[in-house]
Amino acid sequence: MAVRSHLSDSQWQEVAKALEDEPRVGRPGLDDRRFVEAVLWWRRTGVPWRDLPTGFGPWKTVFNRFDRWSKNGRWNRLFASLRVGADHEWHSIDSTTNRAHQHAAGGKGGAEVQAIGRSRGGATTKVHLVVDALGLPLSFRITEGQRHDIVPAPEWVRETRPRCLLGDKAYSTVAFRAELTALGCVAVLPSSSSWIDPPPYDRELYKARSEIECTFNLLKQARRFATRYEKTLRNYAAVVALGCMLLWLRI
Repeated sequence: MAVRSHLSDSQWQEVAKALEDEPRVGRPGLDDRRFVEAVLWWRRTGVPWRDLPTGFGPWKTVFNRFDRWSKNGRWNRLFASLRVGADHEWHSIDSTTNRAHQHAAGGKGGAEVQAIGRSRGGATTKVHLVVDALGLPLSFRITEGQRHDIVPAPEWVRETRPRCLLGDKAYSTVAFRAELTALGCVAVLPSSSSWIDPPPYDRELYKARSEIECTFNLLKQARRFATRYEKTLRNYAAVVALGCMLLWLRI
């Protein structure tokens, strides 16, 4: 069964170069490109591992290698290696809530440990994202679906250290604004109607926050991002990292 390739030759060269920098442990894989293409096809289509086309090799072998790379953080490092030349004129922050399939239940440690929560839509997982001025992903966090957007934000911005941050009303709190001021960051955050004297913000620049909405739309074209099937947080994080990596390969 012939399947459509996900990566062009030039894109694969970038991935292969990043993989060369990784230390080799154990027996090397027979075909790195076929393996990566198999994982990307699985991520895009959302099929169970057992339904992987035979042209990619034994499904169990592909899954075991994917799981091993997930355990040792290799997918995240691959995303970080390809994240070169970001436009830091401003950053945008937001989140999206994705439905967790019933097959995602039962992970070790319970739903909270695996970042599966309960919200109006049922079992959900929330992906928090920071993008640069071009809408390219810089970093992400994954929490339970009911977790408020502001919860991971303060510690997160201390890592990304934006010069200017665009966000919606969920991030407009006194404490978070103070955190941004301490970092020397300009806050482009509208305030809720409950503020008596809301701080001013650049309304024209705020329109650029639409870039992060477009980024989420692109990520959700992959069925395993839009719906969480993975029991473990680390395997779902690998799905997110792969999507972020692909957006960097498109430029």
